[in-house]
Amino acid sequence: QLLRRDGRDSTLAELWGYRLMPGGSRAIGALGDRVWQDPAIRVALDRELARAIASSEWNGHARALAANIALQDGRYDEAAKHLQHAIRLETQEQLLHGRLGIARLMSGRAVEALAEFETERRANSTWDEYDLRRGQALLAMGRRAEAQAAFVRARQVPATSTEAADSLAALGSR
Repeated sequence: QLLRRDGRDSTLAELWGYRLMPGGSRAIGALGDRVWQDPAIRVALDRELARAIASSEWNGHARALAANIALQDGRYDEAAKHLQHAIRLETQEQLLHGRLGIARLMSGRAVEALAEFETERRANSTWDEYDLRRGQALLAMGRRAEAQAAFVRARQVPATSTEAADSLAALGSR
């Protein structure tokens, strides 16, 4: 549940002790930066999100945010559970399948990861990480030539060019 602190929900936000959970989409980016830089903020937000998740069955947004924290902390199975729940709730969050694919890939489940990346691509044809993530999954599956082709395509995308170039360089050294 999102509570606006600058409007009609400010009393509820204060009463329920939500200090970090964003009250709207504008605050997400700044909060993400703070969470990435400060482990104490990450732990505090994780606790707030756990309370929000426990308080409502319609908690897709909180689950998606909790998944981000779990991914940052390397808790990939937990992240996957949050993301699967958010997907079942048909949350209007961006990139749920892509993030689930990353959790699966990091857990060593490349086949499942690739399926999630393909699902994300079907839902979002402009997803700029598609070729990079697909290449990573293919490489983990031992499909080197296909992975290399995906990394070549990913190198042409500004958001993934550096990581794709690194992946290609690593492939060349094998």
